[in-house]
Amino acid sequence: MAAHRANEIEPATQTAFDGKQYLLGRYGMRMNKKEVCFESKKSRATIDNLRNPRHKSFDRLLADAEVCVGGKGENGVPVLFHTVRIAEWLDGPARGGTQ
Repeated sequence: MAAHRANEIEPATQTAFDGKQYLLGRYGMRMNKKEVCFESKKSRATIDNLRNPRHKSFDRLLADAEVCVGGKGENGVPVLFHTVRIAEWLDGPARGGTQ
């Protein structure tokens, strides 16, 4: 029992997870759509809907995170996102309310 408790982390020593630093360390300054999907656990179709201003799921914060839309993705041209803005989008303000 004592050995098990020795490995536990005391609440006072825990630090908050830094999502921005994690994403920057893992992907650098730019992320492609596949990386965004992986980190947000959403399908590519869902990400496309969130980026489409004509879709009811449109998310301005995600669209603002885009660096360039160099193609439709099917052409092998990755859609790039600002990693820091994606981190902010993933942490996001409370959903709902103002649009």
